Amino acid sequence: MFIEKINLVVSEKLLQQIASEQQRQRELLTQLISIIKSTNVKVSYLDSKVSQLDSKMTQIDQKVSELENTVGEILKLQKKQENLLQQLSQGQERQDKILETLALRSLEQETEIREMKRIK
Repeated sequence: MFIEKINLVVSEKLLQQIASEQQRQRELLTQLISIIKSTNVKVSYLDSKVSQLDSKMTQIDQKVSELENTVGEILKLQKKQENLLQQLSQGQERQDKILETLALRSLEQETEIREMKRIK
């Protein structure tokens, strides 16, 4: 009977230890669940931000493509303007030569007119 009482006391202590350990495990599990909920909220927020970034990247890609097209058009126009400027410069050089020739002829004619007036 004494042994039974000892066994009973030991069993009660063991049961108390088990109950205490179960309580500690419940508290840890509750903490883990709380941490997981918090992590899920953060992951959801980050997912939302990544989606926004993806959307913005798509918009930026489109705008870069538009800019590339615009720059291409500007370069084409610049090339045309360079060609026109070169043609204008060549035309002006030709006109300068013509004016020099006309000025020289005018001087020659004036000289001839003076000589004719002297002869008369």
